[in-house]
This record gives sequence, C-alpha cells and structure tokens, in this order.
Amino acid sequence: MSLWPETRQLLYVSLTKDNNLTETPVNLIVINQTTNPAFNAWVCGLAEEIGGLALWSGNPPSDPGPGVTVWRGPAYDKGSTAARLRTWGAFTLAAGRRLLGLPGGRRTPIFVVSNPPFLPLLAWVLGKVQQRPYALLEWDIYPNILAPMGLAGPEHPLYRLWAAAHKRALRQAGLVVTIGEQMAATLRRLAEAPELPVAVIPNWVDTAWIRPLSRAENPFAREQGLADDQLVVMYSGNLGATHAIETIVAAAEALRDRADIQFVIIGEGSKRPLVEAALAEGRLPNTRLLPYQAADRLPYSLASADVGIVTLAAGYEELSVPSKTYNLLAAGNALLGISQAPNDLAQTIQAQGCGANFAPDDAAGMAAWLTQMAADRAALRQYQAAARQAAEQCYSRARCEALLSGVVLDWLDDT
Repeated sequence: MSLWPETRQLLYVSLTKDNNLTETPVNLIVINQTTNPAFNAWVCGLAEEIGGLALWSGNPPSDPGPGVTVWRGPAYDKGSTAARLRTWGAFTLAAGRRLLGLPGGRRTPIFVVSNPPFLPLLAWVLGKVQQRPYALLEWDIYPNILAPMGLAGPEHPLYRLWAAAHKRALRQAGLVVTIGEQMAATLRRLAEAPELPVAVIPNWVDTAWIRPLSRAENPFAREQGLADDQLVVMYSGNLGATHAIETIVAAAEALRDRADIQFVIIGEGSKRPLVEAALAEGRLPNTRLLPYQAADRLPYSLASADVGIVTLAAGYEELSVPSKTYNLLAAGNALLGISQAPNDLAQTIQAQGCGANFAPDDAAGMAAWLTQMAADRAALRQYQAAARQAAEQCYSRARCEALLSGVVLDWLDDT
C-alpha cells in the first residue's frame, strides 16, 4: 500500500482533553459525526487491513477495537433545525481545527461521510490547503435536500454557494461512494461530470441478527397478541414531517372492518398526534400505536410483521435511500413502499420482486394490495422469500463491508 512513511509512523493526538499522544499508527482518518454499530464494525475490520486508523465521531464506540484510535467531537442534536445546524457546524469546525493541527499528519488521507453534510466541503478545502487526499461517502445529498426540507431552493444564495463548493469537492475527490444508483446519477449532475466515477455500495444489515422468526417463537408477537392468521402490517421508525403517515392512516382506515389485517405503528415524531387522534376517534380499530422499542427488541418487532412499510418523501427521490429497507428485507417482510417513482427504493422493490410501491396519495391502492396479500398467502410468501434472499445476497454485512473496504483499499493503494 503506497502510504507515506511519515503517515505510517504518525503519533496521533488522542481524544483526551490534555492531548496526550498515543503510539497508535494512523494510516487513515474516518470522519462521521453519527455512527452506528454496523459502521463501527466496518471501521474495525478496515483498521486490521490497513494497520491502524482513527475514527472521529460525535458518538464513537466506547470499545472501538484494536487498531482504532477515537476522538469524540461535538455530538449531533436532531431536536430542531437550529440544533441540527448548530451541531453540524460545531463538529465540522472542530474536525477542521484538529486536522489543521495534526503533528506530522498533513497528508494522512481522510474518509469523510456526509454526516454532517458540511464535511465534503471541509475535505475539499483541506485538499486544496494541505494537498490532503480525501474520499467521500454520500449518504444524503446536500444542498439538494434543502429544497424539500423547505429551507432553501436552487435560487437561494446559500444553495448556490453550497452547490458550487460541493461540485468541486466531488470532482477533486479520490473516491466517491454512495448508496443508490439514482443518487449516483444526482451526484454526477451536481458535479456537472457525466463520467464521474461513483461507487454504488448500499448500506447493509446483519442477516444473522435480524432474520425471519415464527410468531410462536417471537416474544414481541406473543406480547402483542399477533396471531398467525392475521396479516400484520408494520411501520417502525420516525413519524416525522417527511414521512407519509397520513397515507398509512388512510389505508388502515379503509381496512378498518378487516380484523384479519392488523396495523402496528412504532415510533415517535411530529406526526404521531395524527395517529393518536385517529385512534381516539375510533377510526382505527385495527391499529395499535407503540413507542420506540429498545434496540435489542428490533429483530423481534420486525420479524413479527408480514409486510413492512418504507416511506420516501416527495422531493427526496434521488437524494436518499431509507436505511430501514435493509432491516425489513432481512426480517423477511414483504415491502410496501410509499414513494414517487422512479427512485432507488421503488427500483429495489421491483428488481428484487419483494413487494409493491405506491404513490404517496394512493391509500386506496395500498389497501387493495394488502387485501390481496391477506387472501393470497402463497403470493405473500413469495414476496417474503424474495426479501430475505435479497438481504442475504445483496445487502448482507459480509458482502457490503467487503465491497466498501475493497474500494477504499484500492483508493489508498493509488494515493
């Protein structure tokens, strides 16, 4: 691997407040404000392959594993738009100051996740100032997302300035990775570079941890009284402003007389009161509303469903892929997508033959399809088998971790 000798021998400044030095060699700095166990596991594996790396995060793991040095920066606060912007900015500035001050590590490559979304811009600036090599992993695409969020449109000065900087960041990056083909096309348009190389590697799921489970063996299903002869339709996640919760409520209300079709809605968010009001008014006798469940219960809650709902808000079609998609596939849920096609979610459902996608205003179509699934259990089982097969063959941890590590190692070899 063609890494510089000074990089191999770099004494990395640790996360301790007194800035004591450790002797852990750092051949790569991975920067991601909000990590999850799957990402942390990938970082651990990559550290073994390259002989040591640093993970900079607002929520680094307490036990990162051998070869991983961590630095804890400002944590992400999603409580409000103002809180998001404040904590995004604080983390970006802290990471920038630290990169500028690293002793002997001016050319240590950085692998930057678009979390916070200012990080690709920081990487571009440091690439210019320090000739520091960088790679980008784009989970969400900014500034494009600002428009559907209602914050700034393409004519807004902030949007235009951000887009211009992101364009240059993409063009100068040694490696660009994203999680969907539609997102890759959006990045090429943003870069104004139709031939821009973009590696498409989806997020992944631990298919040993989340897997199909019969209701007889499932403690969550037993607690909730979910019967084998019911079609259980589940939405689990954020009940926020960008999610089509109204459509789910409308479909459940259309099926209110079907005791054999049971809706389970799990989560919190600004649209939870819509569900609570419908329940209080007696419009949803076939629906139960639950709070977020503990993380260790996720395999059981998801596996208790026959059909899992994934929503993608209008305006986000080419900018994001809901990560819950892969968990639902691993649990063997047939997928019910609510999104305006074309997008990566709809294409995944069609390509894998694991369910159906409906426009955000098509509650009647959803209700009709669910009625069909309740009546035709053989067709439902085919969708469910296809979902699990897709998780194992396309979105498993082993496969996707290897793909991501492979492109990163190739980039480092060429750096």
